[in-house]
Amino acid sequence: MSKSGDRLTFDFTGSSLQSRYSVNCSKWASLGGLFAPLFPLLCYDIVWNEGVIRPITMIAPEGSIVNCTRPAPVSVATVGAIQSVNNAACSTIGKMLLASEKYAEEATAVWHANHFAIFMFGNNQHGRLAIGILTETFAGAGGARTFGDGVDVGGEIPNPISRMANVETIEAMFPIRYLFRRRLQDSGGPGQYRGGTGAELAIVPHDAPDGGLHYVISGKGSKFPQSEGLGGGFPGGLNDYVWVKAPTAGANADPFAQSLPDMAGEKVPVSWGVFPLLGQDALYVRWNGGGGVGDPLDRDPAAVAKDVLDGVVSPAAAEQIYGVVSGAQGVDREGTRQRRASLRRERLGGSAA
Repeated sequence: MSKSGDRLTFDFTGSSLQSRYSVNCSKWASLGGLFAPLFPLLCYDIVWNEGVIRPITMIAPEGSIVNCTRPAPVSVATVGAIQSVNNAACSTIGKMLLASEKYAEEATAVWHANHFAIFMFGNNQHGRLAIGILTETFAGAGGARTFGDGVDVGGEIPNPISRMANVETIEAMFPIRYLFRRRLQDSGGPGQYRGGTGAELAIVPHDAPDGGLHYVISGKGSKFPQSEGLGGGFPGGLNDYVWVKAPTAGANADPFAQSLPDMAGEKVPVSWGVFPLLGQDALYVRWNGGGGVGDPLDRDPAAVAKDVLDGVVSPAAAEQIYGVVSGAQGVDREGTRQRRASLRRERLGGSAA
């Protein structure tokens, strides 16, 4: 992205060629992904109309993943290339705002960067065919700002609300049971201000006339983080999708397992395709947090200690990433000072902090 006068140009030259898979998006879909963060970040106080669009130029080469041509498939564009365009726009706009003394407080790290879609289908406990989506894909996570943490499970940049359904609503529609659904530890990007957390969930079949059901998953973000940080902040955590296959009937010794390690069975990573959720099987899903803002070593140690107490940051991350050392009476101030000095020396290859 470049700014000249009152104009912004977003140049996607160099993007991958269009794919034979349905993650592509058309030029107009890319424009939608671009404007999704631009409107709320730059135009929150004016009417969103054609006048807002005129100063914006988008360069998207034909035949690329952000401007595909027929017969390229596009059915998963929303959670594919469109989301990546959204992330790129949010990141560059955040950097531009951060470079301005006047507007730095309006900058944000990337919000919920990795959408996933999980559609379930099968006969439900009421004897009817049920088809629908797990709405956790809308739960999101807020990016940090230059003055405060991101909102945990706080939606996405164009829709800063958490729109997932109640657990009871989903369980009433589908023959499943949630083992848990909660904020995900260490998912918010570390920084002077922490990114909002994502969350994790696990479901199992329950009261299913056919022994369970099937689901279609279109996921990404499990290999590397995409919720970029800002001004030295770290990115949010990864997504993960795991099919826990019970080895034999009744093998899941704990039908109320409260973590992925507690679930008996073979743990198979999945991200794309159609899969069964039958018998004693389980499906585990986690999603990324928002990016952080600023150096984690500059975070108030008391804020880190509170995050540990709240369970959103692990004790290991508190010491290894934030450099905060715990003592018998809470934060060990001298130990924290020394630990942070040591981490800074490591960054500089062992030279003085």
